[in-house]
Amino acid sequence: MNADICIVGGGVVGAAAAYYLSLEKMRVLVLERDQVGQHASQGAVGFLTIDTVPFTHDMLRKAAIQSRRDYHSLAGKFKETCGVDIELEECGTLRVAMNEADLAALQKEIEWHRRHVASVEFLSAGQVKKRFPAIGADIAGGFFYPEDIQVTSSRVTAAFRAAAEQLGAVFMQQTPVERWETAGGRIAAVRAGERRFEAGRFILAAGPWSEELGRLLGLHVPVYPVRGQLLIFEMKERFLPCPVIAGGAHELYYLGPKPEGVIYAGTTLEEAGFEETCTDEALERIGQEVAKLVPRVNELPVKGSWAGLRPATKDKLPMIGRAPGWENLWLATGHFRKGVLLAPFTGRVIADLIAGRASALPIEEFSPARFAIR
Repeated sequence: MNADICIVGGGVVGAAAAYYLSLEKMRVLVLERDQVGQHASQGAVGFLTIDTVPFTHDMLRKAAIQSRRDYHSLAGKFKETCGVDIELEECGTLRVAMNEADLAALQKEIEWHRRHVASVEFLSAGQVKKRFPAIGADIAGGFFYPEDIQVTSSRVTAAFRAAAEQLGAVFMQQTPVERWETAGGRIAAVRAGERRFEAGRFILAAGPWSEELGRLLGLHVPVYPVRGQLLIFEMKERFLPCPVIAGGAHELYYLGPKPEGVIYAGTTLEEAGFEETCTDEALERIGQEVAKLVPRVNELPVKGSWAGLRPATKDKLPMIGRAPGWENLWLATGHFRKGVLLAPFTGRVIADLIAGRASALPIEEFSPARFAIR
């Protein structure tokens, strides 16, 4: 099968790239090792927040602000053109300080956020409980971020895919790329089993699997998996108007109410290799911590659990740009916990680069050249 562009990886970043490249009238082929959006893109909670980790980096902060802004127009466009509702809610986010140490840590965060992103409202402990009566813990206070929005991540990936397919893109699932065919400094094709796929240009967007695929080309692509686990509760009555994130000085836990009648509770940060399963210990700890914050969680039936692998880099910045030493290979990977937030930005940038245009925002510090060595 021949294409103008072959994207290796069908998560939210790969699907976004397929959409923006299809808008350029290019023939796009996406090869996904499992199911499109099955891994980290499926279980991401979809909080489009911009906080100091890692957004003190100026270039990444600007990218995140632009990408979040894009979601407002994309939500209506997706619903109108391909009938997929990404369930965008302009609901804000509540950050709760469980103790004075959290309050001090969050105060530094808030000062930065007010200077660089948007306004934040301080709430005393009493104000938090009056405005959010489901909060039952003894807390030190809270901060409300009115500009934050949330989406349903699995629907975002589905929307990018559906919109790209309407424009002619082809997505192939259960198609794990096993090797590259090269000629000089160019890639001619990829192989998945006995199947061969030719293209003029290639994009590696395989999340934590990008490292292995890069190695086959002699590229150093240091993206590694960080496991996240979460619990999913049934929620017949919505008692939280927005996502709630607890903590500040130490490990964070969150509750994310969704329009379809569930609430996500998480999460963990574990370097457990490619082990993509839940552990009883982690799920029990998550359940206990979020129930301290919102006791009503104890009344909710558990609908399920989920574990996924976030693609991280050492400097917590994504890798976006041409692969050093290769004329027709670009990387779009390493987005860690912000893949959904940064998907529109990444997809648009990749389309600009391949179309020969300069990116609207500078991306030099995202270059794979800072890591990848041929």
